[in-house]
Amino acid sequence: MSKVTGTYYTALQVYSNGGNAYIIFTGSAATSPIALLEYSNGEGGWIAIPDCPDPIAGCTNEVDFAPSFGLTQQTIELRLTNNGGSALTITKSKPLEGTVLGATAPNTDFSEGLSIVPGTSTTASVLFSPGGSVLNAATITYSGTWTLNTDDLTFGVHVVNFTGALTSHQVGPKTSSGSALYEYLGCYLDFTNGVRIEPQESVNVNMTNGLCQTTAQTAGFIFAGTEYMTQCFSGSIIPSPSLLVADSYCSYSCGGDATQVCGGQGGYLSVYYDSSRYFPSNGTIIGASGLGPQIPKTVGAYNYAGCCKLR
Repeated sequence: MSKVTGTYYTALQVYSNGGNAYIIFTGSAATSPIALLEYSNGEGGWIAIPDCPDPIAGCTNEVDFAPSFGLTQQTIELRLTNNGGSALTITKSKPLEGTVLGATAPNTDFSEGLSIVPGTSTTASVLFSPGGSVLNAATITYSGTWTLNTDDLTFGVHVVNFTGALTSHQVGPKTSSGSALYEYLGCYLDFTNGVRIEPQESVNVNMTNGLCQTTAQTAGFIFAGTEYMTQCFSGSIIPSPSLLVADSYCSYSCGGDATQVCGGQGGYLSVYYDSSRYFPSNGTIIGASGLGPQIPKTVGAYNYAGCCKLR
């Protein structure tokens, strides 16, 4: 039997010796709701997220934000449209929540029980708002999922996985893989008892962290630090943890690149280290020979005799 949509009615009339009466019965038939889920492409268009091949098993879909260097915000919008002939109801909605990557309005957008009339849409948005990236840092990836389902029996449980990557500018000498050789160690007070922690100094009005790191590598030094916009200090003395301060103390722009930080006023140094020779996790340095820490064979008038066990 073919299905015919529309509104129908019939009447039942009753005759009796007490009078006549009638009742009108009405009914309507419509096509099932048809859900269409899409996400914005950032250029004014929309990309469809297909229905699950197995609605009961559900499916996972990937939506990626463009890589970000930080201090900017990106928004991806979701749109759920009802292309069917009857109301579409959202039966499940578990939005992602987070300060860096999360739904803009998790308590109201795509709320469970929301009804979408035929021919209309409702939208939700996801925000990616990472903080500033550290120069020469490894990429940090954030992710979160929005689980969604409707009463469209062909739609299925959608798990939409959003991913955002906070990348970093790579400057100075590079490793064989193309990443920066010198990694950020922190903001340090650069002298103690009148002695600078990195004794070798160079000054350039066009100073950048990359230039300072190249200078340090050429001289064979492990540590490179920039200060007061134009100054570069380098050496191989491990900075004392007692001299480490909050990054906010290093807030001066580099003379050669205003997007980079080159230390701060009052003796604060943005310190980077040669990641192939210094290991912050255990505070050890590999020597130039690549064999690790060495025992000096001669110290003044004393020659090394070996390791002996005391009785």
